[in-house]
Formats: sequence, C-alpha cells, structure tokens
Amino acid sequence: MNKKEFLNVMEKRLSVLEAQEREDMLSEYAQHIELKMESGMSEQEAIDDFGDIDSLIAEILEAYHIDPSYKEQQKKGAAEGIGKKASGMFNKSRQSLSNFMEQQKEKQEQRMEQKRKEDLEKPPRWRRKEEGEGSDSRSRDVAKAAAKKTGEIIKKLLIICVKILLVLVLLPSAFMALSSMFGFGVMAVLLLQGYPLFGAALVMLGCVMGFGALSLFIVTFIISRWTERKDVEA
Repeated sequence: MNKKEFLNVMEKRLSVLEAQEREDMLSEYAQHIELKMESGMSEQEAIDDFGDIDSLIAEILEAYHIDPSYKEQQKKGAAEGIGKKASGMFNKSRQSLSNFMEQQKEKQEQRMEQKRKEDLEKPPRWRRKEEGEGSDSRSRDVAKAAAKKTGEIIKKLLIICVKILLVLVLLPSAFMALSSMFGFGVMAVLLLQGYPLFGAALVMLGCVMGFGALSLFIVTFIISRWTERKDVEA
C-alpha cells in the first residue's frame, strides 16, 4: 500500500468526522509519512510503521468517542429497512394480483351466465336456424367427400387411358424394331456379298436402335409404375 492508497482508505473510513477535522487528520499523517521518508525509510516502511490500519482507524474514532462499528450497524439497519420495504411491496403486489384474478373470474362467470340466459331467451326460429346451419355443415362435408371420390375415380381413369395409349404405342414400336432388325440382318448379308448397301444397312441399324429404345422405355415405365403401386398397397 502506497501513501495515496493509505490516505484514501483513511478518508473513507473517517467520513463520519467533520470535513475540516478529516482534512487536518489526513494532512498530519501525510506529513508524518514524509518525515519518516526523509529520515531514511521507504514509503512502504513509513506506512507499515503506523501498524494495522484497522486498529489505527479504531483508535482515532475512539478518541472522538465514536463506535468503530457504526458503519456496519448503519449498513445492517439500511439493509433490513430495504428488505422490509421490498417484502411489503411484494405482498402488496401479490394481493393486488390475487384481487385482479378474482375480479376477472367473476366477470367471466357473469358473461357465461348472461350468454346462457340469452340462449334460453332466443325465439324458436333462431334455434331452428342454428340447427339448419349444422345440417348445412354436414351437407358440405358430404359434398366434399363426394368430390374427393369423384376426383380419385377420374385420376384412375386417366391412368388407365395412359396405360392403354402406351400399350398401343408399344406394339407397333416393337414390331418396327423387330422388322428393322430383320432388315439389318439381310442388308448385312448382302453387304458382305459385295452389294453397295452400306447406307441402307446404317438406316436399318438406326431404326433398330430407335424403335428398340422406345420399346424398352415403355416397358420399363410400365414395370416401374406397377412396382410402385404394389409397394403402396403393401
């Protein structure tokens, strides 16, 4: 602890004294420290020479007939006052909230009772109207179910039409692929015998690959759809 820290601690701990007395006390101790340092002591040694600072403060306050523990008692009393005040505010808030909830509950019960009375006082025609609204709601549900079922039927019919169309395309495509394969074989034989039919052979080969690919695509598509349907049903 250096000189400045020592004087700051004393100033805070002696705040109960009057300002002039406190300043005189600090000035006197500052002079003592300077004198000790001039006599050859270091700053730390000069401060340590005063002894324990708590004991020093207690002696000074006792000389002024002041209880050294006054600050702790003052803080304790202030803390107790704050605690009591906070507790009172909490209890008051809790009571206010409880009263508010009770009032809201009573208002809700009154509104429900008023609603029941109004329902009982309604003319029969209004009751029939409400029953009719329930019937209309059921009718709408039936109509929605019928529309959904009709949509499913239309979807199934479209799927059947697509499958029929694919089969109708598959049959001539497979026939053309086989015919092109037969023609390619004939052209290949004639080409090997020396006939100039290289271009015709290439055309036949192209027909084989084209119609064959189309037929394979249709067959693969039908098989995949059939497999998906079986998985969904399972």
